[in-house]
Amino acid sequence: MCSPSGILLLMLQLQFALGTALLTTFCQGQVFSRGTLVAVVPANGGIVVAADTRTTVAQTDCDGNAKLFVPKLRKNTVVFQTGEGLQLPSFGARQPVDICAYIRSTPPLLDIANFLVQQVDAKPKQVLTETEIQEIAAHCVSKVIEFAHKYESVHPLNRYLGQNMFRAAIVSYDVKHETGLLGSFILLVDSMGAPALGKVEWHEFLKTDKTSDDLNYFGETEYVEQSVYRLGQRFLTPYKALFGKTVRHTSLSDATSAALSLITATEEIAKIVKPPSGIGGPIDVATLTKTGAALERH
Repeated sequence: MCSPSGILLLMLQLQFALGTALLTTFCQGQVFSRGTLVAVVPANGGIVVAADTRTTVAQTDCDGNAKLFVPKLRKNTVVFQTGEGLQLPSFGARQPVDICAYIRSTPPLLDIANFLVQQVDAKPKQVLTETEIQEIAAHCVSKVIEFAHKYESVHPLNRYLGQNMFRAAIVSYDVKHETGLLGSFILLVDSMGAPALGKVEWHEFLKTDKTSDDLNYFGETEYVEQSVYRLGQRFLTPYKALFGKTVRHTSLSDATSAALSLITATEEIAKIVKPPSGIGGPIDVATLTKTGAALERH
């Protein structure tokens, strides 16, 4: 049986070990979550957004991770981010046996998609505008500055010096004007290590637009252009079927098929030509119409 002094010593040893483990986790920085392809296709009566669900962490592909997020209060809207806007605590001294379980259960250090949801839900009745995108982008820069200061001892932005860190996007459907809306912006880190706002884009998808001009995709865009368009034409029939149509003559089912075919083609070509990061898994499709936002997994 341990003496009182022995029990005290054991408790101190346990506290020291726990503190060391937590310090190791913190000091080793963050884990990066990568890999995304998101397609945005306007249609008559709404807009379709589709995304793969594969996330690459520590060279491990994890499927079934949601990348499209529907706000609770702002109707007809969905948000997403591509790049490395989701940052998790380091594994510490030992890498977990199940990395996929780790990324699903560990509270993130930075979660830009969740921040976007909070931003749009702050004004639940507002119709998305270019001005609001500019405001949210500025708030996003402040959020990353806060993140950098909080973990400054591990220099969390050094990885991105002179590069883009992530792109954030908000898609909405203006019911009154029957118009799809898309705002996006890039957050970069300058050569001095300071977060800064990069390119901001705004699109309004009118019914008279050519659908092919309004097709947008985010994430591994270079891979799509260099490999998928070259090798995956046999998978892209529904996508190519929209060329020559206007938004007015594009049905929601056609838009859904087109978005699914682009991501499916990319998943298939990824089996032949390895992309920079994983693209695959089930596909999530958000359909924004006058009745709201419906999210379905395919």
